[in-house]
Amino acid sequence: WAVRREAAAALGEIGTPSGRDALLTGAKDKDSRVRRAVYRALGKFRRDDVAFKALAKAYANDGWYYPMNAAALSLAETRHDKAFETIVCGMDRRSTGEILARGACMALANLRDARGIPELLKRTKDDRLEMVRYGAAWALGKLGSFHETRRDEVLEHLLGLLRDRNYRTRLGATLGLTELGYVKAVDDLEKVAEAEPIGYLRSYARRGIREIREKHAESAKKVEQQ
Repeated sequence: WAVRREAAAALGEIGTPSGRDALLTGAKDKDSRVRRAVYRALGKFRRDDVAFKALAKAYANDGWYYPMNAAALSLAETRHDKAFETIVCGMDRRSTGEILARGACMALANLRDARGIPELLKRTKDDRLEMVRYGAAWALGKLGSFHETRRDEVLEHLLGLLRDRNYRTRLGATLGLTELGYVKAVDDLEKVAEAEPIGYLRSYARRGIREIREKHAESAKKVEQQ
């Protein structure tokens, strides 16, 4: 299986129609690890109808959670016109650790389509499962970083989630704020780093503060150099 997995990755890098067609055969492999590699490789084929259809089918019907998660992420990578609708259509299915929902949330972030913001916002609400809220909050920050006019809205929402009763939601908000990279979040993350009762959440908050400050310093340096 390891050789077939490496071959799939190589075919994705080559990016030829014949390589794509060979990957379609690999999508039928009995080993889920090989299929994951095949789906990741198919994501390299931007706006390719054949690759997109294969990934959409895998996302819907592969039957194994990790390959389906890989297919969701690759659907976003294709930048196909139908990627957004396809990802959203299947993102609320139950799975172990809610890996399908979390993968779909991150796929929406990677797709960078502003239509994903309301989809992620509603999946952070109290009526959603905690692992879904965690994944949606994290992805929301990443997606917000690509849309400057929506950053304040995303910031305020994630800051509210920092005070949520559920620790997984607070973790997702911390990771989301780190992805957002907005210096306005530092004061609130410092409060988490000082007062959060769960140790690893304090660690993530400190790391987030460091990354945001480094990003801000790097941006300021580039402005000076111009």
